[in-house]
Amino acid sequence: MQSGRLLTHRQGFSCSGVNSDNSTQTDGITADVTFEAVQSRNNSAFVCGQADQDSAPEIDGVISSGEYDGALSMEITNAGGGTVKAKTQGGYLYLAADIITDTTDNRTFSGFNDEFGVNLGESPVTDTVFLGLGSTNANGRTVGTIDGYFTNFPTAGHDLKALFTSGHRVIEWKIPLSVIPSVISGDTLSIGGATESTDGNSVVYPIGLSWGNNATYGQLLVP
Repeated sequence: MQSGRLLTHRQGFSCSGVNSDNSTQTDGITADVTFEAVQSRNNSAFVCGQADQDSAPEIDGVISSGEYDGALSMEITNAGGGTVKAKTQGGYLYLAADIITDTTDNRTFSGFNDEFGVNLGESPVTDTVFLGLGSTNANGRTVGTIDGYFTNFPTAGHDLKALFTSGHRVIEWKIPLSVIPSVISGDTLSIGGATESTDGNSVVYPIGLSWGNNATYGQLLVP
């Protein structure tokens, strides 16, 4: 066994000690070990073994295969309404919303608001921050703009792309975790929100969300 040798992820080593005498009993090993716990509640799509997240999602309005493996998955309330996936990486929260029943891009068609919002808190606290966007500047959305949407928050540090394809509205959103200044590695985020699902109709995610009741929010560990 080599003294001072650094071991990397999944590298492994072999050290049987067959040809060594009792002096080897003074040898030691130092290791940095990281454990990850993923909550099962409101995360029915999680598959063990998908927690390694080597690359951040590309914010292009397309949910590509593998981009959100291991992410928290929250169903939108109405039947067949879609999902909102969430993962944290490198100081950012990444959201991917696939809103199946929203088929009209109101950024180009004047009518409804195409609203989408996320409520964040440092669990067990909820709703510390509400980030809302829509195709009109109603409901306080007078602070900024991003990808054709009006927002109630400054957009510096955010990245967002929305596409309407095959009867879906897909939103990918990169949010700096600094929007909640107290959040640090090892904390758990409470995540929930509402979205326009069909023109003029708003529904919540995850299913069963009750504002202010932490037990009904999605829970996501900050690595």
